Amino acid sequence: MKRIANYIGFLIVITTFFSCNNSSTSETPTEEVKTEMPAEKVETEPIKTNNVVESSNEIGQITIGNQIWSTKNLDVSNFRNGDIIPEAKTDEEWAKFGQEHQPAWCYYDSDPENGKMYGKLYNWYAVNDARGLAPQGWHIPTSLEHKAFIKNLKDLRTKIEKQNPYKYINNPIRLESLIINITEWNNNNEAVNNFNSSNQTGFSALPGGYRNVSINEYGLRTCKFQLIGNEGFFWCFNESSEDYLTAFGFKITCFALESSYASHIKDIGKSVRCIKD
Repeated sequence: MKRIANYIGFLIVITTFFSCNNSSTSETPTEEVKTEMPAEKVETEPIKTNNVVESSNEIGQITIGNQIWSTKNLDVSNFRNGDIIPEAKTDEEWAKFGQEHQPAWCYYDSDPENGKMYGKLYNWYAVNDARGLAPQGWHIPTSLEHKAFIKNLKDLRTKIEKQNPYKYINNPIRLESLIINITEWNNNNEAVNNFNSSNQTGFSALPGGYRNVSINEYGLRTCKFQLIGNEGFFWCFNESSEDYLTAFGFKITCFALESSYASHIKDIGKSVRCIKD
């Protein structure tokens, strides 16, 4: 009996030991393992702003001498920084912007159809605005740059005439013929019909006309669209040194390629061609 009792006691001790050991193991907290997944790379499109305007991304260019010119009249309605240039749709609005020395643009005859070929007409206050009328990488030519343009055309003419002197001895090349695509001009004009144009430079000067402004002795302004299809009027960046009312510009016709100084009041609406920085 004593031996049986000892055996039973031994079993009780063994059972108690394993029971406690299992209990201790089950109560031990397991360490939580956290795995951090790499953040997914999200590619976002660049933010598009309004400072790149209509034709600035597709502006054509040609080289004449040491200058690079745009091949179309400017057709933007925002400054380079994205600010809107006001459109003047009536004579009263155009006169008011000029009187207040504020920038403005318009279509010839206020008709958007004219803008498809000739671009917009701008007053000089838009041309000279510090926010920048020309697209990035371009600027409005100064009168000195326009004089250099004329010299480059003369050099080109001399080069062409020297290649075939007998052809041009009695019929010298007219400067304007090198920059005019005559098919874009008014074929009802006799001078146009009799004009021999090669547009050899690819400049393709356009006869966008202009929005004339006359100011009477009382300061009242009268506005009138004139000469589309027959003449092209273009702004230069700098103003005249004679007075504060006028700025430099140049005119292209089938009769002559001219520089006109101190005769263009800043209120007038003209075309703009850009030159590369």
